Amino acid sequence: MRMWNIDPKLLCLQHLMSEHVQMHMAATRINKNQDLLGYIMKGMIEPHNVVKRHDALAQELDDRGHHHKTPIEITVNIKEEGHVDLLKSIKTLAETCPDCRTRILNSIKKENGQ
Repeated sequence: MRMWNIDPKLLCLQHLMSEHVQMHMAATRINKNQDLLGYIMKGMIEPHNVVKRHDALAQELDDRGHHHKTPIEITVNIKEEGHVDLLKSIKTLAETCPDCRTRILNSIKKENGQ
């Protein structure tokens, strides 16, 4: 499971859909009181932000014309918090995915007025 935590608009469709599925997996594990400590320790997930992140990803899916129909909710108290390093996520995606790299670079150019 991995939460990239970057602006969903910067994700290619594959990473957007994949992270969406992974938020469902995380919510299921949380609701079953299953351990996420390994993911937390590796900086891969923020359990306390799973629903918020899911909703942001779902909105981007809708914005791209992929009609989202799978809401999630957390029905138990979340015991663990985590932290996903945003800069590390951007760097990893830019280095490993040409489509994400293009989206990230275009966003930077747009921010700089280019």
